[in-house]
Amino acid sequence: MGRCQSTRAPGSQAITHCGQSVSLVVHWGVALPLPAGRLLVAGFRVLGPVGVLDDRGERVPITSVKIRSMLALLLLHAGRPVLRETILRRVWPDEVPTPNSISGYVTDLRAIVTGACGGAARMPRRVGAWLLQIDEQVEFDLREFTEGLHAAQTAARDRLHDQVISETHRALGQWSGIPLDGLTGGWVSGEREVLEEKHHAVWRLLLEAELALGRNLEVLDKIGKPLSTWPADQTLIHHHLLALYRAGRRSEALAEYQVIHRRLDEIDGIGPGRMLQELHAAILREDTALKTPAGTAVVNGEHQLVPPSALDGLPLRSVFVGRDSELAQLADALQPGHEQSLVVVSAVAGQGGIGKTALAIQAAHDARDAGWFPGGVLFADLRGYDPDHHPVPPTEILGSWLRDLGIADEHIPADLPGRETLFRTELASRAREGQRLLVVADNAADSAQVRSLQPGGGVHRMLVTSRNTLADLDARLIDLAVLTPDEALALLEEMLRVAHPDDDRVARDADQASQLVKLCGYLPLALRITAARLAADPKQPLAEEVGLLADETTRLETLDYVGSLDIRVSFSLSYRTLTSAQARLYRLLSINPGQQISVDAAAALADLPVRQTRRVLNDLQRAHLIDFGQPRGWWRLHDLMRLFAHEHFQQTDPDADRDEAIERLLNYYLTVTADAGQHLNARIALQNRSNRFSTRQSALRWLDIERPTLIATVRFAAETGHQTHARDLSFRLTDYFYLKKHLDDWVGTHLLALDAARQLNDRNGEGKSLNNLGVAYWELRRFDDAITCYKKALDIRRKVNDRHGEGQILNNLGIVYKELRQFDDAITCYEQDIEISREADDRFGEGQTLGNLGNVYRQLRRFDDAVTCYEQALDARREINDRHGEGAMLDNLGIIYNELQRFDDAITCHKQALDIRREIDDRHGEGRTLNNLGGVYRELQQFDDAVTFYEQALDIRREINDRHGESQTLNNLGKIHRELGQFDDAIIHHKQALDIRREVNDPHAEGATLGDMGRAYRSLDRIDDARRSWVQALELLAVFSDPSAQRTAANIRSWLSDVDENS
Repeated sequence: MGRCQSTRAPGSQAITHCGQSVSLVVHWGVALPLPAGRLLVAGFRVLGPVGVLDDRGERVPITSVKIRSMLALLLLHAGRPVLRETILRRVWPDEVPTPNSISGYVTDLRAIVTGACGGAARMPRRVGAWLLQIDEQVEFDLREFTEGLHAAQTAARDRLHDQVISETHRALGQWSGIPLDGLTGGWVSGEREVLEEKHHAVWRLLLEAELALGRNLEVLDKIGKPLSTWPADQTLIHHHLLALYRAGRRSEALAEYQVIHRRLDEIDGIGPGRMLQELHAAILREDTALKTPAGTAVVNGEHQLVPPSALDGLPLRSVFVGRDSELAQLADALQPGHEQSLVVVSAVAGQGGIGKTALAIQAAHDARDAGWFPGGVLFADLRGYDPDHHPVPPTEILGSWLRDLGIADEHIPADLPGRETLFRTELASRAREGQRLLVVADNAADSAQVRSLQPGGGVHRMLVTSRNTLADLDARLIDLAVLTPDEALALLEEMLRVAHPDDDRVARDADQASQLVKLCGYLPLALRITAARLAADPKQPLAEEVGLLADETTRLETLDYVGSLDIRVSFSLSYRTLTSAQARLYRLLSINPGQQISVDAAAALADLPVRQTRRVLNDLQRAHLIDFGQPRGWWRLHDLMRLFAHEHFQQTDPDADRDEAIERLLNYYLTVTADAGQHLNARIALQNRSNRFSTRQSALRWLDIERPTLIATVRFAAETGHQTHARDLSFRLTDYFYLKKHLDDWVGTHLLALDAARQLNDRNGEGKSLNNLGVAYWELRRFDDAITCYKKALDIRRKVNDRHGEGQILNNLGIVYKELRQFDDAITCYEQDIEISREADDRFGEGQTLGNLGNVYRQLRRFDDAVTCYEQALDARREINDRHGEGAMLDNLGIIYNELQRFDDAITCHKQALDIRREIDDRHGEGRTLNNLGGVYRELQQFDDAVTFYEQALDIRREINDRHGESQTLNNLGKIHRELGQFDDAIIHHKQALDIRREVNDPHAEGATLGDMGRAYRSLDRIDDARRSWVQALELLAVFSDPSAQRTAANIRSWLSDVDENS
């Protein structure tokens, strides 16, 4: 015999081993023999303090809590990808870490893992996820524990009690204290609770096996700590009382029952359950049946095994990624501790291919592995949507389940009510024995098919999947959506690596992989089909598959595959259950150009009453052929579902019906957009505006919701030959685009409108398109493009003798000339436009141009002339109730008053303007006014107030992507930091402003910013940097002759002179 040694093991006080043979481990004061050949050293620990052991069995120091948390998450999901978003949400719950800091933590953890285990444990890269792979030779307490638990559960079902004891000893030997010790947080508590439940399950299995073998004294020796840990567990209490009775300690068992009765009353107010009450009664009458261990029969004085039950029918797990929230909801519903809950059934619903079965099987395996269902799992495919079979009748399923429960055929009733009664009676009996069961009914057609299969109230639970939302089943309802982009990428990569472990196409070509999962609509079935196609040809580039799926006309054909992986078959199973009215509307929805559609639009499309349309849409949603949109009242069609519906539309519906439906839909969008636009147009009196919308805000809300659909509709109309609709819808969106600064949308739609007008030979429409495009280009600071459009439009207006349109374009040209500091040209244009507006008594146009002329006078520092223009413009705006224009004029007056150092008047005007901006939801104007208020308080040297206003302005300008305004506010913040002596912060803000001003090609503002940045450098005695900034500024400003540029240049030359004199 070799020399014996003593060393430490997880959960033990000490163990003794000879060579590699472990003989004993102590857990909770109980000596547990371990299998030979297992010395637990190098590896990973979570069933106690989280950590890593090196090859000497010594703990590797990990001081960072974040690294320990990340390690724990990866260990709990060892061998499976953990999504980046999951780790960020759990490890950094209250902050958003920088990418560099995340990479640093991952690098440090990878170094710890590799340093301790070499190549036997790895953290390979995954797209959007991290993964920890641990080879078998590396010790890992959770893996060893789980294997022991599973083996013990299998042995228990087969009544192999000695094997149960051996495997539970193996599992308990891994326990070394509080699981995940040293970590905190909500997710830690949840995971710790799951691990503790598994620990609880192991103790139950061990004690039940000891009882079954008649080892009553061993039970009494071991049960103390489990009972103190789980004092309300009536199964453990039952085992304790039974062991006392069998050990000849009847009076002690009866006395203990009274103590327990009082304790249970205190804990939950319910007292002992039926199982304990019946045991107590049997002990009182000294029932001889209690002397024979349950689950055995006596034959010739020998214990013979009862034939094993068949309660392990769960299909194998499939590759599974994500769905953390849904798994958590199911775990909450399935775990023990809710025995009094009325909700016994959990129903997972969703469209075909969404992953309902995969989720249910994953949750069922997790629950079974956690020891929550010691009685086993009953599983059945109800075939509610099966192309080759009718739905399985409940009578047939119950017959199969009753046989699984050990009921002989001759005792199973022929009728459904009889089978229901027997099924629930048998489950109630098993509940009394602590044999909690999970019933899984996959692919249900409807609630009627499921209702007879419910296990009744109490401890048992049921998990159902269906394409219909089973809202009438009194169940916990979980409706599945498609995967997130990160989940979809992780699933695709994992499926490819299962087939070929070295397949790194997803990681190697992340852009193509992202496009691929997007073309699959993030739908799990489509992703599995794509993965199968790619796995069959490991050398196929992802770009090739992207090219195949990019063609909408053949995408569904590409996603048809062998066996069960066929997208059309999956969708057809739902489609064929629809009524004719439901099927017609479903097909028509594929015409809608946008991603979602409102009830009103769908009613117009189908030429149906709104109430009837809403009812059919709800039917389609319950069948998961469409989804709820955002907000409520809108509906979405998944991309692949839309292609499927469109295929059927082309095959089923006549061309004439299609053309009429398109015309109805385009007319609806044109009419409602015009109605909404009336509420944005100050020229239309309130009483003359459409009553479809009660307020300006409600009109804007509709436009905000429908914007993507309306833009898609313009494009659709242009592509399908509906040029009048394309032109008119673009025009009717102009005021909205201007107000909300959706500039790219503006340009895109008006290029289509211009083309449509030319195809229609519509000179007025062409001129209007060019004018509107010019305004959009001006907003984008594409001044040359704006001038080109305006001059072409002006030529058209003059040829058709449109004086009003001519005035509009002159005003717009003036605005561009002002931006280019060509002030004389700007004044000429404005004065001509004012004359035209007064001819036509156009108070709106007059007020608009007077305000613009005032802006030029302000730039020229002709403040009295500017104030006169602004006041006249303000009168005109108020006269026609143009709140938007009124706010702008008040803001302009505030700027002038600030220049004149009339600070109280400036603040009054700006605050009145701010109230109006917020009233009409003018975010662009709100940002401008907040920036101007910041300027007044900076002049007053009330820097805290100034910074507050500037920061509010910056948030808004970034939110609406106002790059010009953002640079202005950043530069102003830089000035404040310099005035406060915070020179480094000043330089940071000036540099950010400078980058944007170069990006938007604003050399005038760029020169001003370089001048301000030079002053900050000078304050830091960085003379060379200051001089360099000022020289660059003078070069930029040299081409401008306006007073502002000349004043800035003069100041810079003065600062340069001071530096040169003092150097």
